[in-house]
Parts: sequence; structure tokens; C-alpha cells
Amino acid sequence: MDAAKDGFAAVRLLEKRGYDLALVDYQLPDMDGYASARLIRDLHEKGGPKLIALTANAPALEARTGADEIFEMILPKSLDLPSLLQAIDRSLSDPRRGSLIRQAIGLWQERGHSRRPPAIVFPEPTREQHLVLGVCFDLVPHDPTEVILVTDSSVIPSLEQIRASSQHFLLPIVDLSGCMAESADVTFSVSAPDSWSGLAACIDRHASRSTLLNDHFRHAAKLEDRLIAYLFVAERSLAPIVDASKTSCVRYSGCFPDPEVIDAAENLVSRGLLVRDFFDRFHSCINCHSHRLNVREECPSCRSPYLNLSDLLHHFKCAHQGPEEEFRSGSRLLCPKCRKELRHYGGDYDKSGRVLRCSPCGTCSSEPAIGFSCMDCGTHMDGDATPKRDLFAYHMTPRARQTVTRSLVDAPDRLTGARGLLRPAVTRALEKLETDRRKARSEFEVIEISYKARDDIIARHGLSHFMALRALFIENLINKLSDLGEVLAEGDKDYAVVEKREDASFARIADRLLLHCQSSLAINVDPAFRVLDAKANEADRG
Repeated sequence: MDAAKDGFAAVRLLEKRGYDLALVDYQLPDMDGYASARLIRDLHEKGGPKLIALTANAPALEARTGADEIFEMILPKSLDLPSLLQAIDRSLSDPRRGSLIRQAIGLWQERGHSRRPPAIVFPEPTREQHLVLGVCFDLVPHDPTEVILVTDSSVIPSLEQIRASSQHFLLPIVDLSGCMAESADVTFSVSAPDSWSGLAACIDRHASRSTLLNDHFRHAAKLEDRLIAYLFVAERSLAPIVDASKTSCVRYSGCFPDPEVIDAAENLVSRGLLVRDFFDRFHSCINCHSHRLNVREECPSCRSPYLNLSDLLHHFKCAHQGPEEEFRSGSRLLCPKCRKELRHYGGDYDKSGRVLRCSPCGTCSSEPAIGFSCMDCGTHMDGDATPKRDLFAYHMTPRARQTVTRSLVDAPDRLTGARGLLRPAVTRALEKLETDRRKARSEFEVIEISYKARDDIIARHGLSHFMALRALFIENLINKLSDLGEVLAEGDKDYAVVEKREDASFARIADRLLLHCQSSLAINVDPAFRVLDAKANEADRG
């Protein structure tokens, strides 16, 4: 291996000796690496060494005219030795590789991209996969990365971790396996022209919409913030996908972790950022909470599923009725009660119906019991005692789109102080009360109610349990204030819009009133309140 101190020395060295490959530094003295490489190519009209560029400013070199034709590949500094050796091996292994890469770049340029999309691959690609994917994509592991390529659906847990904690959580996931079309953002096949166009459009969409996010959501740490940012960027809903390999029997589009994503989505629903549509109802194991249950007809007595349908015989003479198995004695029918032989159908007996007979215990019944057996832990449950769980799809609201794109510096905090802007539902309630009661806005009070124990209850018992407590609390409050005004929920807060009283304002009785509404709840939600300015939006109304 030889080294040249500048571009001119490199050209002279390559003229004298027959090298297979040369590493060209872009920032060479006297004559930069691009000019040196172009001169080398001109001196070797046919053949010549393969050229790999090394640079700390890859975009600048890629923007130079014809750089993609001169260099086999462009590698960013600082480059570790394994990556360099891998790049050299790829360049020397196939004499047609450079031509294929140039053709791939041409295909991307036809779709508005100046270069191959930088990509990371899950799982680690085989040598064969690396050769193919390395033509269509820039697989050098450096930022900025534009896509996540997936060759095997077994890596879904790794993708869930990317969505939950990686800086790459907004990147599109590209399905190359053909098994993740509903979970991934886009599918890609080298041989399908439409998939090249679809992937190019997906990359453009994610890139352009990511720039619309405010900094908080672009660099979000909390799962619910990551989720709402991703749904905005990807322009999609969070939809359940049936997946029998999971104990929940579902996974979610976008490759977010389950069940954490459900809690995050429900929290966003409570904040008014998502709305939900019913998807399906599952029964859950009372022991391990799996949805993989075997539903079966069972004996009401011993709960065995070993039931057989039998004709019910009626002996006219002694009036005994029973399943045919009790009458059967070899080839004859003998009444088990009077021991008389039944010879003639219609004369000695008839068949009055059919019954289910349990083989283990012999119990007969007209209707079976319904039971569930967990296919994961084996727990048995009666049908009526088995918990039910509803699953939903989630869609962004217009308010969510405003929230994730609004400037955190310029936008007013809608509830930071008593004179903050009122929520739209509160404003509508005030306007209705003004009209119905013919009073001025100043004659009403707006009380914001929050729950200091909310996060602790969710952590201990789940979001659904907190929402049930909150609903009961609000029902109590509505009953107490029915003659004074309205109580309404808006996002993660509740509001009481009430008429002022001559004897006392709501603020003076609020502590006692909220304590009374809390008294019937099994868990203390620790309600707190503050009075907002009922005239806060008055300027906007004009």
C-alpha cells in the first residue's frame, strides 16, 4: 500500500503502477480529491483503479457534478477500520458493482433524490443481502440516516425500542420482508418500479413534515409525545393489527411497543389529541392477561368439554325419559327404570328431542356452559367471569396537529394563568349560558378542576381506572351544580361554568363541594381548582 501527499503525487503514482483501488481524500492540498479523481479517470479511459472518496463533508462532494460516476462510494470521516475494510471488500468483489450503483443513483434521481438514501438495516444483513442492498442504499452506518430497512419481522422488538427511546423514532420503517406491510411505513422491492417511487415519496413526506414539528415534539422523550409526533409525520392512524404470535393477539402500526402504546394513546385521548374507533373485544385470562383463549362448550356440572349429543328417549309405559345411551344394552333397548324392552318406535317409545351428555360424569343438559381455557398458562375460567377488554384504533384531532406544530415560544399557554385563553368548549358553554339566562359574561365564573393524584393512580391501577373515578366524580359534581350552570370535560382538565351567587361565590364553597363529590369514590383523586377569567376570550369574539 502506497500513500501520496497531494493530488498531483497521487496522479503520478497511479500512472506508474497498476492499482486495483485507491482511497482519495477530498481535502487534498494543491488539487482536491475530486479534481484528482477526475484526472485519474480521464487518464484511464478504460479500466483504471476503483476510487473510494474519504471526506468529512459528504454532502458537498456528492453535490459535485459526476461525483457518483467517478467514485465507487463516498465514505464519511472519521471511519473505523471494520467499515473501511468492508467497503474495500465490496468494491473489489464485483467488477460491475460501480456500474450498478450508478444505475441505482440514476433511478433515485428520476424520483427527485440526488443520492442513494442513507439507511440502517435490521437485523444485521447477510453478505448476500449487503451486496444487494448496498447497491440501492447507502449502508454506511453514519448520520444523517433517512430510512430503517427491515429484512425480517423477527426484529419487531428492536423496532419498538427505536420508536420508544432512539433518536431515529421519526424515521420511516421500510419492509423488505413482505411480512410487515401493515406495521411498516412503506414496502420496497428492488424489482418493482412503483415501490421505488413509493419509498421516495415516503422519505420526502417524513422529511418535510418533520420540519413542521416544534422542537419539543421533534426531540420528544415521552412515549406519548413520540407517538403523536410520529402520527403527524407519517400521516397515519394508530391501528391494531391481528397478530396471533403475541399474547395480546394484536400489534400496532408504526411498530410501537404494546401495551405501553395503548396507555400513551388513552392519555392522548384524555387530552383531546386523539379520538378512538372501536376495533374488537377480547376476553382476557384472569391469571396472565393473555387474549389467546380456547372457547369451548362445557358440562355445567364438572366443566369437562367432553360432551356428546344424544337422542332423548321417552318410554310410554313408565314415562321415563333419558339419553339413548342409558337404554342401550347391546343391540337392544331396555328401559333403565322398569327394565322393559322397547321394541316398537311409536308404540313403546319415541324420541322427544336431543340432549348433551357429559362422558366423564354422565350429566345431561339441554344447554352447555361456556368456558375459556388460556392457551398460554392453562388457567380455566367460566364464561361469565372472564374479563373483557376492548381495543381501539386512534386518530389525530385537529387540535393535535395544532399542538405539535405550534411554536412553543410564540404560542400563548392557554391555561397558564387566570387570564389565559379559555378552551373552546368552555367558551361555547359560556355563550350558551349568556343566551339562555340573558346575563353578561362577567356574571359567570369558570372553575378549572385538576386531579393531583392522577399520575399516581395511573401508575398503580392504570389509566382506565383513573378515568372511571374521574367520571364518577364529575357525575357527582353535575348533580350538585345542575341548577347553577354546566360541568364539562375538555382534554385532561374538567371545568365548571356557573352563575355567580349573591350569597357566595363558587370559589368560597369549592373546597367543601369538591370534598363532598370525592367522598363516594373508592380512591382519592385529590381534586384541586382555580378560578379562570370568564372574559378572557372576549376580545376574540368581536
